[in-house]
Amino acid sequence: MMRGFGSDLRFAARRLTAAPLFTLFAVVSLAVGVGVTTAVYSIIDAVLLRDLGIREPHRVAFVVKGNSGGARVASLSASDFDDLLAAQHCFANVAASLDIYPTLTSPISTEAVLGEAVSARYFATLGVEAAIGRLIHEVDERRAAPVAVISHRLWQTRFASDPKTVGKAIRLSGRMFDVIGVAGDRFEGPTGWFRSIAVSELR
Repeated sequence: MMRGFGSDLRFAARRLTAAPLFTLFAVVSLAVGVGVTTAVYSIIDAVLLRDLGIREPHRVAFVVKGNSGGARVASLSASDFDDLLAAQHCFANVAASLDIYPTLTSPISTEAVLGEAVSARYFATLGVEAAIGRLIHEVDERRAAPVAVISHRLWQTRFASDPKTVGKAIRLSGRMFDVIGVAGDRFEGPTGWFRSIAVSELR
């Protein structure tokens, strides 16, 4: 049986080397297929399968709008969001967030991090609790200095789980933010992309 398998393997290798373009096409097709499958599964895992640390996720919905082409998009302008807040009577809370990619600077290093700029009711809407400190709410919109909430993962890896991190200032893309809290260890955002920082300045 092993001799037959070896013969088949050598025959397949000769056929593949005889047609290099076909071999290249087959390898590229397999690579693209595996990549697409992995990406789709990652999205499904993040959005549908993984516990994202959101209270009552079945009650959370994304608000989208139509454009001239009939497609639905999840982005709203600041004025549209203000109109939605003023006019809506269907939801207990409405919040907005915007993906940001700031650089976190310390005396020893500078690194790019994933983050979100969020509105005041973001954490309350998702039912998230703080591991230590507190989370962003309405009072922070009236503060002169912007505030930040860091993820539990960043708190462990970058700040060595130091509880004194809360109350300190951090530099993000050249600006200072007061750290007011650390998010719960299971919270990863409504789409699984909350990795590092949430800041109070959405506009």
